[in-house]
Amino acid sequence: MLRNLGVESMALGFVAGSTGESITRFLQEKGCRTDFITLPEGMSRINVKLKSEQETEINGQGPYITEDAIQALYEKLDKLKIGDVLVLGGSIPHTLPSDMYERILARLYGRGISTAVDATGELLLRVLKYHPFLIKPNETELAELCCRVPQSDEELVCCARELQAQGARNVLLSLAERGGMLVTEQGEIHGSMPPTAKPSIPSVPGTPWSPVSWQDLCSAEIITKPSARALPPEAPPHSVSGSLTKCWCVS
Repeated sequence: MLRNLGVESMALGFVAGSTGESITRFLQEKGCRTDFITLPEGMSRINVKLKSEQETEINGQGPYITEDAIQALYEKLDKLKIGDVLVLGGSIPHTLPSDMYERILARLYGRGISTAVDATGELLLRVLKYHPFLIKPNETELAELCCRVPQSDEELVCCARELQAQGARNVLLSLAERGGMLVTEQGEIHGSMPPTAKPSIPSVPGTPWSPVSWQDLCSAEIITKPSARALPPEAPPHSVSGSLTKCWCVS
């Protein structure tokens, strides 16, 4: 996706076995840069999703990730520079510490690196104090995070702002066939429908809706507002202007 949008990116993470080789080869054939850590044993897992009236997931067993491999990942992350964007996506492998994302954001905190986190539950809540630039929960995940099921667009916005009060800067809500909603740290609300969907999301009273793109988000000037939650010491100033030029993705 980033390559199709003309954004320079690098895929980071762990691969193992023949499936790991296939992942690397597929990305490189698509013109994507990779800098994976190859594990000596095991195989990158294969996951199966069965689509019917209900979705069934069959998730394979991933490879064992050694402490040396974790340190190798830290060394790659230490090379990130001011203005880079780090994307953390997906669940944590069972052989990694359960607070791995928190450790990564704590390591990078204060270095002028923006982060986007696509995770669920406690894994996401633990990183909010490090002010991720963007988080992307869906409706189910949002309900889990806010301990209630939003029944209206107003409640969706309210839940998003609760996450902002805990430290998230911009909250992008994935609403399945209804499209998406972006709640920015400036207090703006934007909505966008899927290309084939009919408009069905009513506006929040008094709030204009308009399509928003990744380019629009990245080119906007970002101004941090104080969080209601206690912050780690020496909270860095955040200001992003111009277009996104480099992105590093760990999955």
